[in-house]
Amino acid sequence: MEIYGLSPYAVHQLLYFTLLRKEANFQGMTLYCLNHYQKRFIDGALCVVPRNFYLSIWKILRRSPNGMLVEKESIPQLPTLDVMTADEINFKFYIEVVISSVEEPVRRRLVMEMIGVIATMVERNPEVIFRDCLNIGSLIDNAKQLFETKNIQTPSLVETCEKSDSLKLLSRVDRFEYLSPSLERGSIFYMTQAVINLLVSESRIKDDMNSNCVIS
Repeated sequence: MEIYGLSPYAVHQLLYFTLLRKEANFQGMTLYCLNHYQKRFIDGALCVVPRNFYLSIWKILRRSPNGMLVEKESIPQLPTLDVMTADEINFKFYIEVVISSVEEPVRRRLVMEMIGVIATMVERNPEVIFRDCLNIGSLIDNAKQLFETKNIQTPSLVETCEKSDSLKLLSRVDRFEYLSPSLERGSIFYMTQAVINLLVSESRIKDDMNSNCVIS
């Protein structure tokens, strides 16, 4: 059955069950629970931001003298913090335009998740400062590389594939995008590792610069 042949009410019901993200019965067909790739695709396509998302970016900017880079769009610390406030509509609209520049929906959602991870770290560690421009896309790529290096196969991923033949496209996409954020070694784990590695790298560079400036 094609969606074009459904009545407006049936389309409404199908959309409702899809956004509900739970297994349901629709006109004799079983709609399976969405996997994490599909959830990220929907949230990214609709640009559904997490709670306190704009405040998170504001907190990160305060610790990033050289601003942030989201794919090809930059968010400078100044004059952004001088001319806007964290809760004003102009700031939220500005951030939404930047986030929307990420064309691929799943990638866009991963950007939001990475920003949430960084915001949590700076909130819990007041001493953290990102000295270089904070490249969100690069951090996501590093997190995916860490996952691939570990070569971990998550139980939830295998279980999902076995449940539905319609998810055979799994082998054609990056498995990192299927990871649950809440798993012990889920996407949040690797994103956190990527941010920690960046901070350690920046710290080493600073130490090397200081050692070269010592007057004997």
